[in-house]
Amino acid sequence: ATLLQVSRNTILNAVDQLIAEDYLEARVGAGIFVTGELPDQVILAETTSGEATMPQSGEMLLSAQGRQWVGGFRADWYPANQTSQHLFRNGLPDISRFPFKVWQKLASKYLLDQPDVIFDFNPDLAGHFPLRAALAQYLGAARAVNCGPENVMMLTGVEQLVYLAAKLLLNPGDKVWVEEPGFPGAARALQAAGAQIVPVPVDDKGLDVSYGLATAPDARLVYVTPSHQFPVGSTLSLERRLQLLNWSARSGAWILEDDYDSEYCYDRRPLASLQGLDVNSRVIYMGSFTKVLFPGIRLDYAVLPPLLVQPFTTARATLDIHLPTLNQAILADFIVEGHFSRHIRRMRKHYGALRRTLLAALRADEAGLLTPGPSGGGMHICAWLPADLDDEAVCARAAAEGIEVLPISRLYVTEAVKPGLVLGYTAAKVAQIPHGVGRLLQVIGALVEQ
Repeated sequence: ATLLQVSRNTILNAVDQLIAEDYLEARVGAGIFVTGELPDQVILAETTSGEATMPQSGEMLLSAQGRQWVGGFRADWYPANQTSQHLFRNGLPDISRFPFKVWQKLASKYLLDQPDVIFDFNPDLAGHFPLRAALAQYLGAARAVNCGPENVMMLTGVEQLVYLAAKLLLNPGDKVWVEEPGFPGAARALQAAGAQIVPVPVDDKGLDVSYGLATAPDARLVYVTPSHQFPVGSTLSLERRLQLLNWSARSGAWILEDDYDSEYCYDRRPLASLQGLDVNSRVIYMGSFTKVLFPGIRLDYAVLPPLLVQPFTTARATLDIHLPTLNQAILADFIVEGHFSRHIRRMRKHYGALRRTLLAALRADEAGLLTPGPSGGGMHICAWLPADLDDEAVCARAAAEGIEVLPISRLYVTEAVKPGLVLGYTAAKVAQIPHGVGRLLQVIGALVEQ
């Protein structure tokens, strides 16, 4: 104790602990000694003097199926949190405007008054029934989706549903249409399930269905974002919607409708969902609360045709039995009591003002360095760069200046046809946008002059 300058009790407690763990032993009349066999010797493996041969990469340890799963698409397509401003970060809602006091009040109801709802094991593989019932009613009114609670299944992400659909509805090597450019998460999930990816171009009318029919008429499934195509921003025209549904009915192919950003339409009323137009039960509809509410909620949903409900819920149990109940219970009340619809209306008005500010700043660029694409809805604008610019270089230079943007080239399955940037605006302040666009144009202008 004197040597270490600690109290005597500290030393006695340490010795007692070492004796309890069999590092020391006390012998009556003799003192305290180190034990003959230390406990660590039992659990530590013998080391060899030779050097172990290690593989050059983790992929060498994988099976052929594993390499197919992780290869082919870059996992880092979405930019990391490189700045604290998130000025143009895509898909990030303005959580400062979320009614957290309402959410907290609803949470207290279950944590304090009805704990049995959330602490008991929930055997419902499809998700919390009150939430599914609330969703069915909301989707019928807001998106003309034909469903009841029994058709709704809760999920943790779009990728989970896409993977399930591919494993249950496709054979290995079956062709699948995906939008080009499009959401990489869906393409990765399809590839992991063994599908053959067929990129189909997107224009100002959405997915080019005629191109898909000419290129791969025998495809068994299509993944499409008809309300607000990611990343281009176009809306699938009614003519193409009917063309897609007719092909699906004739061929027996399935349609995965990701109703991405459908909550936010600014210049027009939204078109009816594909699922609402489908009379042959060939559409699987999906949506998400991650961007509409807040990212950490991690609640998505699917509306399944009646004959697919049982297979999908059974298969889903192999990935996870069920989602945590608390957020589902809170969200059910949030929808039923009208808070969800009110929040959407408030945010639509706020995001609309941000969008107008961003469009005005982009259109003021007389040099044409950033040309905005379709922007009738959603939470981002696709802005095209001069054809000879590298959008990855723009992204890197912008990040060095504290501006976070997503290059469109990362969203192509094949080689990018046109360079551009995805500019999210929903986490920005109105006053930040013109200055941010000005700084971004300076970055692009400097690269053009090189």
